[in-house]
Formats: sequence, C-alpha cells, structure tokens
Amino acid sequence: MNWTDALLTGVDEIDAEHRYYFEILHRFNKARADGFDPRRLRTLLNDLLAYIEMHFRNEEAIMREVGYPAFERHIAGHARAAKAIQDTFAADPTDAQVHEFLNSFLSRWLINHIQSEDRAFGEWMERSGKSV
Repeated sequence: MNWTDALLTGVDEIDAEHRYYFEILHRFNKARADGFDPRRLRTLLNDLLAYIEMHFRNEEAIMREVGYPAFERHIAGHARAAKAIQDTFAADPTDAQVHEFLNSFLSRWLINHIQSEDRAFGEWMERSGKSV
C-alpha cells in the first residue's frame, strides 16, 4: 500500500499527515519483512497507533474550527475505526494477526475514508472558501 496523489484532499495539513501515515506503515511492513524482532515491531506498531490517534484529533480540530457541517458523521467514522483498532490490539494479537489487520482492515478503511470522507471535506473547504 503506497501513497498516491489520488489520495490528496486539498487540505495541506491533512494530506501531510496522511502521507506520513503511509511512511510509518511502509516502515512497519519493511521491518516485518526484514525479520526484525517482535519488540521492534511492537514499537513501530505503537508509534503507528499513536500517530493515528493524533491524526484523528488534528483532523477533527480543523473540522470543528471551520464549522464543517458533516463533522459529527466524520468523527463517528473515526470512532468506529478507533474501536476496531482497540478491539484488535486488546487481545494481544500475534505478529501475523497484526500484519493482517494493518494490511486489510486498516489499509482499506484508510483509503476508503480518505477518498470519500476526507476528500468531501476538502471539497467543502474549497467551495466555502475556508482555509486553515
């Protein structure tokens, strides 16, 4: 899973955070493929999860600040993803389960979320003349 300009939302701060998410995910997959020890993988995973939480907070703060009308629906999507993440990692998954989760649910969810919800926000920002 790689970053592509097709995932641009038009909101520079959000796009930069999305790009960085893909960089972290790439490092995680590379570390796993290189046979890093489980502690190193767990550290990368914790970094990734912390980054996702920070990104959700930042994105929601921007939306709140500009008065985005679909704000409540958007944060509900974040809450559903956060719950899926928490549920998955609360069970202390194996490395293979973590890899599967990151490369299936989370990756698909993120791409779909960016292409639909985040892009809709960027389009609304442009139409309404808002900026951050």
